[in-house]
Parts: sequence; structure tokens; C-alpha cells
Amino acid sequence: MRKGQSGTIALVIMGLVIVGLLAFIAFKLTTPSATDNVVYSPQTNIPTTSSPQDYTPYQTQPSTNYKPSKYVTGSAVVNPPFYMNAWNVKTDAVNLELRNNGGEDYFIQSIRVTDCGGNYAITPISAGTSASITIPCALELTAGNTFSGDITITYRKVGSRLVLTSTGTIAEKVQ
Repeated sequence: MRKGQSGTIALVIMGLVIVGLLAFIAFKLTTPSATDNVVYSPQTNIPTTSSPQDYTPYQTQPSTNYKPSKYVTGSAVVNPPFYMNAWNVKTDAVNLELRNNGGEDYFIQSIRVTDCGGNYAITPISAGTSASITIPCALELTAGNTFSGDITITYRKVGSRLVLTSTGTIAEKVQ
């Protein structure tokens, strides 16, 4: 070995050891423990008592059950191809301004909001444009309370008969 090479080799080995330790720590932090394997009933989506060996991937709670509206007021989110531009909740209706972020034109066939109602008027929405839609509530909402609901949009592409679905959530103080 030449003079100074042994020091370089030692630094390289130390660097590899540090990278390996960091990778191990990252793996441990991102890998769920046995207690994280909560099993849900496929019929009711309610946690059941089950041992870890009964765990199968299809029994885990789907990610679609995460609801930002459960934790934050003043939020409204929908899945692509739509985007929520603006929204508000009145005592008699939920008002949504949806933007078509897709590259195609669509016909919105219905928008339903849980604990409120639905709008079943067919609404054309071109790519890159917005549409304001009012969903009348069956029951009067109380001003000042927080309203929270799941949004279901059924739509189809122009020229297609296939019905597609986009979902989302809303949480907003009633005005």
C-alpha cells in the first residue's frame, strides 16, 4: 500500500458502516410493529380481535378511510380528476366549486354529500374549467356548528356511457 492509502480505506469503511446504520434505523422506523397490524372486518370495517398470525394484507383498513375533515375544519378535498376550488356550508345547502383538472370533458351526473343530500342535475364541465354546484340539505343545519360529510361525485366522459366515481370529504363551519 502506498503512504496515506490506509487512512482513506479506513474512512471509506467508516462511511459504509454509518450508511448501513442509517439504513437500518430508517427501516425500523418505517416498518410496522406487530401491534400496528389492526385487523378489520371486511363487512363492517370495524376492528376485530384477532391474533397477528391471522393478519392478511386485504384485511387492513383501506387508505380511503383517512378523512382530513375528521381532524380539520375549513377543508374540502376530492380525488382526481376534480379539484375543490371553493366551498361553503349554509344552514340549507352545501355549495361546491369544482375544477376539472383532467384533460377531458366530463358530465357530472350527481354529487352527494352525506348528512346533507344530493344534486342530480347533469352538469357539463370542460377540461380546465370550474362549475358551481349547490347540494340542498334535507335537514336544516345549525349555524356555528361544524358540518362534516363525505362527497361522492358520479360522472362520465363525454361520448362514454361508463359511469366513474370521485370521492372526497368536507368539514366546514355552518354559516
